[in-house]
Amino acid sequence: MFLRRDALVEADFLDEVFYAHMEEIDLSWRLRLRGYRVVSVPSSVVYHLGGGTSLGSKSFLKHRNNLLMMVKNYSATSLLKYLPLRFLLDMASVLYLSIRRRVGLDTDPIRAYYWLLVNMRTVVRRRGEVQSRRLLSDKAIIRNMARPNVALQYFFLKRVRFSELTGLPLSMRSYLRNVSPELPGKAATMTLETIF
Repeated sequence: MFLRRDALVEADFLDEVFYAHMEEIDLSWRLRLRGYRVVSVPSSVVYHLGGGTSLGSKSFLKHRNNLLMMVKNYSATSLLKYLPLRFLLDMASVLYLSIRRRVGLDTDPIRAYYWLLVNMRTVVRRRGEVQSRRLLSDKAIIRNMARPNVALQYFFLKRVRFSELTGLPLSMRSYLRNVSPELPGKAATMTLETIF
């Protein structure tokens, strides 16, 4: 990731509360709220040694950080619209994982909401900081998100590969062009499981 220092100062760096998972998405969202463009270079090659976080804590951190990111970055109007839906989906996930006897994972969404409540002072402060720096509306931000939501496509439509997604802000071809010759077709077959 390459960042302009002045943009990074304006957006307020990575949020250390995130610890792991989604901190770069949160930063990108905050940069967009300031009016900066965030772009990807599909031809770049990144080597990442994954699997350093245990599955249980990884699942909790993904739930918690995604909720924290929503609360920090969405306007009050968007939060009233999306947070109840998110809560219902999380409770459906708890029920599903309980039925499947995925002990530990089934309580991660509940633990994430509990963390938000226990740390409400920090959450409210972080939200205030982000909202005071906001220059763009949620409408401008949402325009650059996939529709339907990537999570809905993954869980309900069973689209597990990036190439199967629909509703992206750019054509699929623009994400997959200039793929490195060392990785022929790699981007086209990348799975979405690492996101969730």
